[in-house]
Amino acid sequence: LLPSKGHKPCSHESKSWAINNLAGKDMLFKAGALELPFTTDSFLLSFSLPNFYFHATTTYTALRHLGVPLSKLDFLGLTPGN
Repeated sequence: LLPSKGHKPCSHESKSWAINNLAGKDMLFKAGALELPFTTDSFLLSFSLPNFYFHATTTYTALRHLGVPLSKLDFLGLTPGN
């Protein structure tokens, strides 16, 4: 969706339009000599989200190992009473 003529999008609208405009586009992920082709959607779902959860889980596990009193509710971002 494009902003209508004469309509100046607020900061939030312009950011969401820019993100939505990238959906389904081809992209190339580069890390050193490695180059992996993706669509923007597949990059988010098959690479970025698993990578995020891997690091979140690893950090949670390391903190638990060091004695930090964390529970599953902390990992899920929930607190008792919410």
